[in-house]
Amino acid sequence: MISATKKLQQAHDKLDSLLIKLDRSCALQYLWPEVFDNGSAKSQWAGRAHWRDGLMPKPEHFDHILTVTNGLEEKRQFTYDEVPRILGGGFLIE
Repeated sequence: MISATKKLQQAHDKLDSLLIKLDRSCALQYLWPEVFDNGSAKSQWAGRAHWRDGLMPKPEHFDHILTVTNGLEEKRQFTYDEVPRILGGGFLIE
């Protein structure tokens, strides 16, 4: 039998996970307000994997691009400075 404390911790962890997903979804909508009009959306950074994995030093200036794809496979691209931090960019939404 799982203790009440363990159940509460599991519920808290699930809530944290869902809040992160919500924050990321809101950030995508901030970039592209209609992104979810036709289903789910996905995003992918181009040019970041090497320094994130430690294969290359992190560059001083980012010219990397986040590509966001909506449910119709339409794509829009955003620079590092345009992208909210929750998605790995440099912009802080207040």
